[in-house]
Amino acid sequence: MLSITELAKEGDNEGLILYLSKLKLYSDSELQQHTDDYQDIQNIKDTHVKSLLLNKFFTMEQSQIHYHFECKTPINQINLNIIDIVRLLSILLDNAIEEAGESSEKNIDILIYKNVDNTTEITLTNTVAHSASNINQLTKIGFSSKSNHSGLGLSIVEDLKQKYPNLFIHFSSNNYQFTTQIIIN
Repeated sequence: MLSITELAKEGDNEGLILYLSKLKLYSDSELQQHTDDYQDIQNIKDTHVKSLLLNKFFTMEQSQIHYHFECKTPINQINLNIIDIVRLLSILLDNAIEEAGESSEKNIDILIYKNVDNTTEITLTNTVAHSASNINQLTKIGFSSKSNHSGLGLSIVEDLKQKYPNLFIHFSSNNYQFTTQIIIN
């Protein structure tokens, strides 16, 4: 930024054009991967949810977790209190990041879309180091599959599920992958 400012102050239009051309080439080559990763984020219209997702993408990148995000249809409104949807997604994404980080493959898939009946569906699939033996146990208060954890996260998810009759959450595990399916009517 300082280089551009100085070139502009000096009236060096040729230097400014050359610098901007180099910057564009650099950006096109270096940032293309991130643009591809984030291209569907514009379909998330709520700034709170969008900010949360971008923050979690950054965390995944820092943790060297490969992720795929897909949201092909605009999500204008999610029929839950915004604080609760952010809390729900935050807990589930934090768990997915932690579990994927401990696995050998380190992968997370996040799919969000609006169905024709106007329900919002969110599917999170992450790799895990150990196959989950008893999924029903995961949502019990105080239970944690991790040492030194309080076991509150998924019990809070269960409380949110009980709070909203229009919220359906299903957990499944298969071949070292854990999937959370959320449907909001």
